[in-house]
Amino acid sequence: MVAHSAPAKSLSPPPYTVTAVPLLPVRSRFYYGWVILLVAGLCYGFGMSPVYYSWSIFAPRITVELGIDRGDIGGVFGSFNTIYQCVGLFVGLAIARFGLRRVMATGFCVTAVGLLVLARADTIVGCYVGFSALGGVGVGFSTIVPAQTLGQNWFLRRRAFVIGAIFAFGGIVGRLVAPADTWVLQNYDWRLGWIAIAVLSLLLALLAGVAVRETPEALGQCLDGVKPSGSVRTSSSAAWPVMANPWTATQAIRTPQFALMLVCGVAYAVP
Repeated sequence: MVAHSAPAKSLSPPPYTVTAVPLLPVRSRFYYGWVILLVAGLCYGFGMSPVYYSWSIFAPRITVELGIDRGDIGGVFGSFNTIYQCVGLFVGLAIARFGLRRVMATGFCVTAVGLLVLARADTIVGCYVGFSALGGVGVGFSTIVPAQTLGQNWFLRRRAFVIGAIFAFGGIVGRLVAPADTWVLQNYDWRLGWIAIAVLSLLLALLAGVAVRETPEALGQCLDGVKPSGSVRTSSSAAWPVMANPWTATQAIRTPQFALMLVCGVAYAVP
C-alpha cells in the first residue's frame, strides 16, 4: 500500500488583484469652460440670428430697389439654407486640421465679406454670391458645428445643459433682430443694415480669435473643471471618465443615426 501525501502548497504569491477605487473630484481654479460657454453662445447667437432673420425683414425693400420678385427672394434664402447646412462635413474636417479658433475666425470673416458684397449688390446675382454663397459658407463654418463642438470639448457631466444654453442664445438674439432691423429701415436703408451685420461678424471673428481655446488641456485644466485626486493603481477606465473618440467621419456617415439626422435636418429646413 502506497501512501499519497498532500500536494505541496505553492510558495509563489497569489495573483495580484486590483480594485478600482473611484477618484475624488477636486475643484481646480476658475474653470475657463464657463467663459467658453459665454463665447460660444455669443458667437452662435450674434453670428447666426442677425444673418438668418434679417433677410426676410429687408426683403421687401430689396425687391423694390433691385426690381426682383418674391421667387428670387425665396431662391436666395433657400440657397443660403442649403449651403450653410451642407458645409457641415467640411467644417468637421477643417476643425480637425486647423483647430476651432482658426475655423471660427475665418468663417466670420467670410460672412463679413459676403454681407459687404450683398450691401453693394445691384442685381440678383450679387444677392446669390454675397448672401447665399459667401454668407452660407461663413455661417456654416463659424456657428452651429463649432459652437456645439466647444460644448462637447469642455463639458461632460453638464454637456446637455451647456449645449442647450449655447443654442438658447440664438433664440434670445433672434428676438432682438426684428426691432433692430425695423429701426434701421425707418432711419437708414437695408444696405447699411447689412454693413452693420458685417461689422458685427468681424467683431465676432476677433472674439473667437482671442477667447476660444480648443480643450481644457490647452490651459492645464480638466474636463468639467475637476481633476482626480490621489493615486490609484489600476487601469480601469471606470474610475474616471476618459473621453476618447474612436469615430472617423467615414464611419459616422455610414450609421443609420446619421441618415436619420440628415433626414430630420432636411425636413426642418426645406419647408
